Amino acid sequence: MQGRWRHGGWTLEGTLLAWDQTGRSQASLQRGGISYLSTRGWRFALEQQPIQWGFGLTGGYLLGTSARPFPRLSLETPWKGLHLFRVPLGQWKVEAFMGRLEWDRSLPQWMSNPETQKGLLTSKGDIRRPDLSGFRLRGAFGPNVELNLGLTSMWGGVRRDGSRTRAGYGVSDYLLGFFGAENIAQAEASGDPTHPDVSGYKAISNAIANAEARVRIPPLARLLKAEGTALYLSRGAENVNWQWKDFLKDPFGALAHDLKFDLRQLRHGKGALLSSTEESFWGNNRRQAAPALDHVNDVVGLQIVWPRRWSLGLEYADTVNIPWFGGGYRTYSHWEYLSGQTRFGDFLGMAFGGDAITRTLDLGFPLGSKGHGHWILVRGTREFRDDEALWAQLRPGLVPSHDHFLFSQVDLSWPLAGSRLGLSAAATREYEAGFLPGNRSATWNMAASWAWRLF
Repeated sequence: MQGRWRHGGWTLEGTLLAWDQTGRSQASLQRGGISYLSTRGWRFALEQQPIQWGFGLTGGYLLGTSARPFPRLSLETPWKGLHLFRVPLGQWKVEAFMGRLEWDRSLPQWMSNPETQKGLLTSKGDIRRPDLSGFRLRGAFGPNVELNLGLTSMWGGVRRDGSRTRAGYGVSDYLLGFFGAENIAQAEASGDPTHPDVSGYKAISNAIANAEARVRIPPLARLLKAEGTALYLSRGAENVNWQWKDFLKDPFGALAHDLKFDLRQLRHGKGALLSSTEESFWGNNRRQAAPALDHVNDVVGLQIVWPRRWSLGLEYADTVNIPWFGGGYRTYSHWEYLSGQTRFGDFLGMAFGGDAITRTLDLGFPLGSKGHGHWILVRGTREFRDDEALWAQLRPGLVPSHDHFLFSQVDLSWPLAGSRLGLSAAATREYEAGFLPGNRSATWNMAASWAWRLF
């Protein structure tokens, strides 16, 4: 059951889901909220609605709609034009939220390091009811270029013994938690990437950052006789590093340091041997002249829309973080918040989670009787990122393999005399399931729905 009421900028809406299982009737507020939109474009809300931050076909790198929505306070500013010495710098707006996740946390089925996570879950338990905050800058440069700079931070919550992680926090700790900025504010404040000053470091939060751009290409749209085409690139990371003390002390020296490193990497090529504190040209995380993303991974995609509701999307996503000191950070995972940035076991970001390489085909097409269809096909590989010795100890004589999977889903819908009929079918085929050589599995699901408006 759904309802919505609007008046004078105020909106009150909700979706109530009721079901009966094994003779027991249950109901929950699946989504809803109250919001206010001012005449100047400011928006304030207390809501539990789906949220997607990003351009991905299966959800944005930071937030997608595959997981159940979580309750949060949200703020959006109006678009504002910025100028520097009368030179236009585009239109910008800010989005921020402060939310809270569920009490009983569960590990995702394909957590990147399942054995280690399960061991930690048994020994110390997961943090319950963690807070999730987010902050994003959106930029628009004319009608064809968009830019997003954002982050989400998981912090707070209750430990298994009942103690609160925020006990003893000061104002600065709350700010560091909200912006996920403890790493750049404290650990990177010494100016020494090898031996950073971590005195007072509390491991307050688990932050994920993202920078992405989308460019519409009208000439390509005209060539393909399409209504529009867009190319997008997303670069996500586990941390943001910046040796800002070096920059403040000697800005020109900091810039020279970064240029010298980049020139050396370009000269030696991609296969150059790096020290333990260096990465490749594109993955350099120790810049002094500007903030840099740490342990990066990328998503690139192309979307085309034709008349009569035809559309095509192609995407390549690599969320396997660059190895670091023989290990590497894991996307959506954390050593303290064991279930990571998830909601009831589903990833809050991209639908297939982290530490995976996916290739996606997305097709929209019209159906007879004013219907519409949608087909998505994903070919993916999950990287094995667990402790190999522990894994082999539990499975003597076996060597772990990468997990390959093929996913397909078809959705069909038609308007029907004031109502709407929907059909859906999905299937997943896994090879080396659970990283076990030769292990295969197949799952499928079908659903039918009929929705109508009472008044």
